[in-house]
Amino acid sequence: MRIVRFNVCRIITFFIFFSDFINYTRLKRYRILQLIFFVSKYPKFYDDFFIDNSSTKQFEISTSTEAELYFLIPILTNFLNHTDYDFHRQLIEISQQLSLNNFRIIKLSCRFIQDYLAKYSVNEDEAEFIMSQLIEIIDTNCMKEKREILFCICDIILLIHQDTLIEIIYQSSLFEFFIDAIESNDDELCGCVLQTLHSLFQKYEEVY
Repeated sequence: MRIVRFNVCRIITFFIFFSDFINYTRLKRYRILQLIFFVSKYPKFYDDFFIDNSSTKQFEISTSTEAELYFLIPILTNFLNHTDYDFHRQLIEISQQLSLNNFRIIKLSCRFIQDYLAKYSVNEDEAEFIMSQLIEIIDTNCMKEKREILFCICDIILLIHQDTLIEIIYQSSLFEFFIDAIESNDDELCGCVLQTLHSLFQKYEEVY
């Protein structure tokens, strides 16, 4: 079974990055993305996988439909975790998709953002942009969406410049959501928020 899986991955890898295959196959694009998503979960896929600027053009975020994003974003998350390619442009584009207010896309996007931040860094302007996208949608979602958003906020909030952070606190209900999380029965979220607040107060004492 291991040998068959390896050979299948090699064959798929060989064909998948020919633009003609992507552009002219009779399969719908989201089905091709679904196929790539399945094989990209296996480490053996990356033995014969080479990613470059040309291949990433096949995975445009801004022109993708919601059905395509369901597979495209986790594909990029898998690539991020198995390769050394820095998907910086995709990070910004994926952050922009949060405005779709689709729970599944919010969850997938937050996972990509968190994994990206765990591996790479962003400058203050980029951190502020991503935070603004998260803050913009947190008020308009139910608790299950807020949970994903809050985890993501906890990962990026320490990258925000002090003056900007104070402005965000005054202009949004961010701390109210933190308090709601602490008062909830969600031990994982509560622990994450408390640790974030502890780190935040240590870094910016003026926030008290």
